[in-house]
Amino acid sequence: MADAIVQDVLWVLGQIAQKDHKFAMKVKLLNSTKLFHYLLKQYYNHDNALQSLLMIIKNLANNSSSVQALVKDGIVATFEKTLVYLGHTPHLKLKILLECFKQFTVSRLCCTKFVKVGLVHLLMQTFEKWEKFDGQLTLKIYNCTLNILQHLCHIRSGRKTIKSNDGLQLLYTFCTNCPEDKSYDRLLFRVCGIINQCLEKKELPVPEMSPAS
Repeated sequence: MADAIVQDVLWVLGQIAQKDHKFAMKVKLLNSTKLFHYLLKQYYNHDNALQSLLMIIKNLANNSSSVQALVKDGIVATFEKTLVYLGHTPHLKLKILLECFKQFTVSRLCCTKFVKVGLVHLLMQTFEKWEKFDGQLTLKIYNCTLNILQHLCHIRSGRKTIKSNDGLQLLYTFCTNCPEDKSYDRLLFRVCGIINQCLEKKELPVPEMSPAS
């Protein structure tokens, strides 16, 4: 009975969160930001409550101080458990979770936590099975994942972890096997940006020239 009531309340709050741009600030003023992390820890494997919770947390991510509070509260480890539970098959809850990741990883502190808990490895696994799926939802999921990887490239440990998880090879294979379709252009652009950021910078082998006398 209690779970049913919680799920109903979360559903209502999830609907409000999608429409109220000041939702995160109101939650912060009520000192309730961390409550939703607590609920995610309790309900990360409850399908009926999870989607509403993720929509709420996605809204909370619009507020930088709320992000900092949730990261310090350990939400990244809970994100990892949630992604493991959801798996990599494209569906709406996975898309919303990745949208949360995208907003959270604007924070460098959050990027560092992502590396530490092993989320980079899980994100790279997405590209191992991409040929099995297609459709607009799949494109949005891959675009979001690449956006997260771009954010992770802003820190040295992020770039190092992407490379150590065979990320560049996976992304290269993804590029070479992509259909020749304009809908993939944005994905290819993001992949090129990630590979460029991760590759070691070297000077061009141009012979030294003395100035003209």
